[in-house]
Amino acid sequence: MDVDAAKKDKTQQGKLAKSQQGKALSGDDLLALEVDVLVLAALENQLHSDNVGDVKAGAVLEIANGPLTSDADAALEKRGVPVLPDVLPNTGGVIASYSEWLQNRSGEKWQEGEVNQGLKRRLSDEANRVLVRAEEERVTDRQAAYRQGIERIAEAIRARAQLPSLSLISEATQRKRRARRPAVGGVPIDARVA
Repeated sequence: MDVDAAKKDKTQQGKLAKSQQGKALSGDDLLALEVDVLVLAALENQLHSDNVGDVKAGAVLEIANGPLTSDADAALEKRGVPVLPDVLPNTGGVIASYSEWLQNRSGEKWQEGEVNQGLKRRLSDEANRVLVRAEEERVTDRQAAYRQGIERIAEAIRARAQLPSLSLISEATQRKRRARRPAVGGVPIDARVA
């Protein structure tokens, strides 16, 4: 297929399907092609119990959110077809958004190359951790990614629980409020007895 001609046709006609380059395929035919990697990038629940048996791909890469139903995921696992779950490829957008938030909060402006380099390093590190974990624990890539994510959340919750309580009300304001509370015998009514 002449890709440049196909792009030109799409620009001129508004739809790639109207191009004379290549052959138009239905969505079901596309999912059933014999390919090394099937990239699911558009719709949720693209692969389901009714069409997963037609998939001839050597591996599946999820870009769309939730493109496999749980039965399709289980069927691919049973057949030994690896699935790189959506949570890994989609992490890049989340990290980039977080970087923008940090820049806005700090009033800094980072260079695009600096952001991209950090993003590439983090994504590569995380993907490698997930793939190694999946192999070591003999679980799917999805299970390894979910385990890793849940552990990170648990660590953050534990770390947060160990922080001293931060109050938005100054100590002086708190003293003034305590001074205005009703007291019995000079002891505030709500004073705790140790």
